[in-house]
Amino acid sequence: MERLAGYAATAIGKISIPGAPDWKAIAPDAVWVSNGDMNNVARVDPNTNAIVATVAVGPRPRCGLAAGFGSVWAPSCGDRRVDRIDQATNRVTTGIATTVSDSEGGIAAEATGNDLAGTPACIDPASNRIVAQVATAPGSFVPAAGAGALWVTCRDGIA
Repeated sequence: MERLAGYAATAIGKISIPGAPDWKAIAPDAVWVSNGDMNNVARVDPNTNAIVATVAVGPRPRCGLAAGFGSVWAPSCGDRRVDRIDQATNRVTTGIATTVSDSEGGIAAEATGNDLAGTPACIDPASNRIVAQVATAPGSFVPAAGAGALWVTCRDGIA
């Protein structure tokens, strides 16, 4: 993984992550990287460019990664669940069964706690339960949360 300075084209750091590093999530004090070959998520300290923790998660975490609510959310394609990693302890606190992790896709965390209509599965971080499911248009991928909403791209047009 390379760390670039702002919009410069020159890397200011390189971090060796064995396996197949894939999705990234940015938290205020860490960069989290999923690794499908190693079935883990690495925590990288952005000040030292060093891996400071490696957290075992479910098989094939290749379906996205998100940070929010003091946790990192890691879907595992191998067993169709989302593992919740506590950022304070670097440990999985729960696994939540969901179909969001059945193929290459994405996940997002909305820090404002607003209703995220349009998301396939909305997990309440207080109860670790799915509290809503709403179908999105076919061809929808990689959600992003912010500005009080969930944003989803759709390659096949609007349904």
